Amino acid sequence: MKRLFGMFAAVSLLLAVAGCSSAYNLAQKLLGAWSSVPERLIDTDASSATIIETYAFSPLDSVKDGGLIQLTSLISVTGAVQGTPGISTPVSLTASGYATVSGKWTATSSEAVEITLDMSTLVVNVDPEAVLISTISDDVDNAVTEQLRPQFAKSVRNQLLKAATERYSGVMKLNDVRIIDDTTLKFKLNKNPYTLTRQPE
Repeated sequence: MKRLFGMFAAVSLLLAVAGCSSAYNLAQKLLGAWSSVPERLIDTDASSATIIETYAFSPLDSVKDGGLIQLTSLISVTGAVQGTPGISTPVSLTASGYATVSGKWTATSSEAVEITLDMSTLVVNVDPEAVLISTISDDVDNAVTEQLRPQFAKSVRNQLLKAATERYSGVMKLNDVRIIDDTTLKFKLNKNPYTLTRQPE
């Protein structure tokens, strides 16, 4: 009986060591920056936005199977605005911006990663100069649209801030993580498949 118990204990120890080794191997392979393909972030009758995300995994001396992460998102927005002061016709706008947020990550197994982002580090920026405004009428004074750029930029930023907060709050659990040829990262997040490409250092 003691011998059988000893065998079980040895097997359990081997499995634990193998599990830790597998998580460590994944953590080492993840290090670096990975960028996604464009994805729809906002899709309503009034506006739409696409997002390209870059996950930058870096090590942390005190954490064996994880480290720090910087998540950077490039966002493009198109939309229509009704009832704009000083403009009687509908307005279409195109804007671009970015969001950054940082936190920590841990490889929990050979194919799973948990990311916890610190929402106090979230920054969303929309450059007023990058806001393009167009109308269906040629009678609108360009000076009026120029004056409205900061207002539109602020409105777009508020919309993106809300979307980014909803997207990045809580623990992000990446499942079925696979790295192919050290160039492609595949995983599932909330049951949705993602494919990212390694970026040069």
